[in-house]
Amino acid sequence: MPPTSVANYLGFYVFSSNYRDGASYGSNFSLTLPAWLAWLVPAGPIAIAVISLRLKRTKHSGTRCSACGYDVRASPGLCPECGAPRKRASQ
Repeated sequence: MPPTSVANYLGFYVFSSNYRDGASYGSNFSLTLPAWLAWLVPAGPIAIAVISLRLKRTKHSGTRCSACGYDVRASPGLCPECGAPRKRASQ
């Protein structure tokens, strides 16, 4: 018997068929996953970690207020956003 349904979308391949073997009936189902999925699954947490590290470095690089994250390059004393004293980076 020919397959009942076959679908292929973005590398996902679905195959379903019914068969008759003598007096009994049965069905087969197969799902094939694409290779790019194996790379995509671990890429999410890695991307989140990299973005988080970059944001932490930017916040504590001396150009941002340590309390609120506001850009304080033009403010020598206090943060204009929250009023916290600006901490200079050690040199």
